[in-house]
Amino acid sequence: MWARSSARSVLSLSLTNNRCPPELEHLGFPPASQVILPRGEGSISHHPRGGLQVRIVPLLIAALAGASMAVQGAFNSVLGKKAGAFEASFVVHVIGSILLGGLLVLGMGQGSLAKLKEAPWWSFLGGPLSVLIIWGVLTSVGAVGVSSANTAIVSAQIVTALILDFLGLTGQKVTIGWMKLLGAAFLIAGVYFLLRDGS
Repeated sequence: MWARSSARSVLSLSLTNNRCPPELEHLGFPPASQVILPRGEGSISHHPRGGLQVRIVPLLIAALAGASMAVQGAFNSVLGKKAGAFEASFVVHVIGSILLGGLLVLGMGQGSLAKLKEAPWWSFLGGPLSVLIIWGVLTSVGAVGVSSANTAIVSAQIVTALILDFLGLTGQKVTIGWMKLLGAAFLIAGVYFLLRDGS
């Protein structure tokens, strides 16, 4: 009992150095980077999900990707009307591959192509799916317009993303509570009204 109390005191003093003190190793304490403390007990608190402030940058990046997708759909639609859907999709993928290849040559990659052999076979289906995505976007945008096509895309993305999070397909299973379901329902309702207004 005394040992646990002393270890707790040493832990709260040593967390400011971001390390696990030797005094705690024999008690089985995890490294400081894995310790989650209540508010006010130490200067370091790590959580795999984090609060809104921690996630604001990834959320902004996701928003930028969504906006870019709408703009790309408009560009691809113009290209598809001139050259054809499959031809436009091919050109877009070639240009993207050249750009990514250049970034890798410049050493901007953060991983290793050798690690690809460790990936599950189904993870490579992103390639064929990207062809389907570009073809589907440029075809639908050309037929019903950017706003209507993207509202349909958003509704499908919401439902699919909730399912993937629930199944933990990316390796991190996320609990789908009633708040997320309610938020998804409001978003889908918004999609319905946008489509209704555009009809």
